[in-house]
Amino acid sequence: MQKALITVLVVLAGSLYAQFTEVSVQTDVQRLNDRERQDLQGLEEAIQQFYISSPWEQDIADLEMYLDVQLVFQSTLDIGNEVYYQAFDILAGEKPDSTELRKALGQFYKSIQTVVKREGQERQTSIFLSGHVEEIAEMLALAGMWDELADMRVLNPDGERIYQNYLESKNEGQ
Repeated sequence: MQKALITVLVVLAGSLYAQFTEVSVQTDVQRLNDRERQDLQGLEEAIQQFYISSPWEQDIADLEMYLDVQLVFQSTLDIGNEVYYQAFDILAGEKPDSTELRKALGQFYKSIQTVVKREGQERQTSIFLSGHVEEIAEMLALAGMWDELADMRVLNPDGERIYQNYLESKNEGQ
């Protein structure tokens, strides 16, 4: 996330040739967890300092422009939620594309791995996974993603029994 932000700032800096008198920076971090919010502390001030103290071309140094920057951050779990619903929509279609389903579920699985690795079994993740455990297990089974289904037992211990049932049904079908 920080690399993308730095890239955006560099691109913006390269395209703006003005002297900024005032820089207003607002960040929306309500979708982030406490750790992610801590990672972003000081970002507003750093952006302000960058634009106010950067030397710009002398020809336009007296323009005294005002800049308003608004940043909205999205947590990894939110991205995982979106991909989950994307996979659900793929299955709901008349002719579900198994390649697209596997791709969406793979992204979902990676986002859940990332969240659990970084945050452990935090409340928001646990609530989401527990509320969708049956659908997650069924979609992973339909997509033939047995390794991911097995890993979900560890990532979501509250749903271990349901994931195990789907894994056993695979073994019985062979």
